[in-house]
Amino acid sequence: MKTFFLKLILLGLIIMLPIWLFGQFDNIDRSYSNNLNIAKFREIKQLGPLDYLIVGNSYAYSSVDPRRLARLGKQAYNLGVAAAGVDSYEIIIDDYLKLAPQRPKNLLILISPMTFSSMSDNFESYPIHRYLNQPLPNEYLLVKFNLPEIYIKLLKKSSAKGFKHLLLRSNASAGDKEIRYQGFIPNNDVYNDGVYRKEKYMYEGFKKDVFPFNKARYLLGLAKQYEKAGLPVVFYEPPTFKLNEFFSRQYLSDYEKTVKMIQGEKFTVIRYPDQLGAKYFRNIDHMNSKGAKIFTDYLIKQLGLY
Repeated sequence: MKTFFLKLILLGLIIMLPIWLFGQFDNIDRSYSNNLNIAKFREIKQLGPLDYLIVGNSYAYSSVDPRRLARLGKQAYNLGVAAAGVDSYEIIIDDYLKLAPQRPKNLLILISPMTFSSMSDNFESYPIHRYLNQPLPNEYLLVKFNLPEIYIKLLKKSSAKGFKHLLLRSNASAGDKEIRYQGFIPNNDVYNDGVYRKEKYMYEGFKKDVFPFNKARYLLGLAKQYEKAGLPVVFYEPPTFKLNEFFSRQYLSDYEKTVKMIQGEKFTVIRYPDQLGAKYFRNIDHMNSKGAKIFTDYLIKQLGLY
């Protein structure tokens, strides 16, 4: 019986080894990809010291335009990445700190009900850990964040991508949108009822979300860690139009408790005080460029830059 199990384990290893090996080539496109979430890590290396490193999910690159800070003589970069949550924040910030010539003077971290939602840290759809300047293996997520439920899925996707890249590798040159816009992604679309009807199905599952206080406490611990290391942290929350309609009252109440918890630890949380109209958004929860101008100017004012 013992010999049988040993042979079974050996067979499993023989099957898994090629899958794992192909997976090591899943990110060879990071040096030339035009995917905006990937190109940011490549292009931020070209920048000098930053006054502000801006971190968040897609709300970050939709709502904070660093060019408006540049007009005030402040160098900033928007390292917002789609579907980023607390776990993504940590690996993104730490990756930048490893390569930066010196620490940024300030760290701006986005919080929102979405930050803690079931859609955040979607490494299966957005395997950003494989595209950092110092890429992390799938096994890192398995161990660091205890994600056994997605590890096999990540392994399979990495293997398929790696195999494809080895067969069809492209030398296409990357665009310069990130350098031109400093990580901000402009969008001039305007929300309308048709957009709502078309996209609301993507948000309806949030009603079942239970607020993860463990993630909120972990984020607070990270902020304290960065502050202790001499990197001041400011939290910010952009407007999101109709997003809150899709979360339960309990979830939103727990989110407000989290904001108060963060403020109770003497961290600043910058929240836009008014409700903006449809013309400032491109869809249910993302600002357009007109909205980004409004919020960025408010953020600048709250940071005391004018």
